[in-house]
Amino acid sequence: MTKIFLVTSGQYSDYSVDAVFSTHEKAMSYVGEDLEKSGCNIEEFEIDGNSGETHKDGFMVIIDLESGDITESHPSGKRLTGLNSKYESAAISDMRDFGKKGTGALLGRITATVYSYVDQDHAIKLAAEARQKWLRSLVLQQDLS
Repeated sequence: MTKIFLVTSGQYSDYSVDAVFSTHEKAMSYVGEDLEKSGCNIEEFEIDGNSGETHKDGFMVIIDLESGDITESHPSGKRLTGLNSKYESAAISDMRDFGKKGTGALLGRITATVYSYVDQDHAIKLAAEARQKWLRSLVLQQDLS
């Protein structure tokens, strides 16, 4: 099988592919002699190694935006299929008005539900980022009023 070598940097939301090479030697030449010092990684993939659809299990995290507490964290039961699918998503739900009309763990709360197809830690990091974005929007609203 033919392989390619990706030079990558960063983690989670900072992750990026910096360059792609046909040999490990060319990737090392791009990075320089000290791989650790460069802050890069070299990832190896087989070309057409998994032709057809890809399947990857997803992870779901629900974070209470006001307190920062993770209220749920588990495999989502959703699967990523196809090479062009999105690897992450987040949605904010304001359940404060519903809290007076029913029962349930999420009722009466503002939450963000986050899905990641990388791993559980990535889903938790995305949830924290969603909360930070929400908190920044509150500060901006206060500044504008």
